[in-house]
Amino acid sequence: MSSAEDAVAFKNKGNEAFKAHDWGTAIEFYTKAIEANDKEPSFYTNRAQANIKLEAYGYAIADATQALELDPSSVK
Repeated sequence: MSSAEDAVAFKNKGNEAFKAHDWGTAIEFYTKAIEANDKEPSFYTNRAQANIKLEAYGYAIADATQALELDPSSVK
């Protein structure tokens, strides 16, 4: 599996954890996705949303900012 495929697999696991309201696990998987492919804005916006659920607003802002730097049209 390539890094891009690994990244998508990690994102999907993060999405499953998010749906289960397991915010911490979701963040862990989104972080692994970013480590595998740091050029995909959706990984950052997903992690930002999980951080919002944990009221970790500083981390959420940092991730949202990174997503916008990668793709200025990446608005959620």
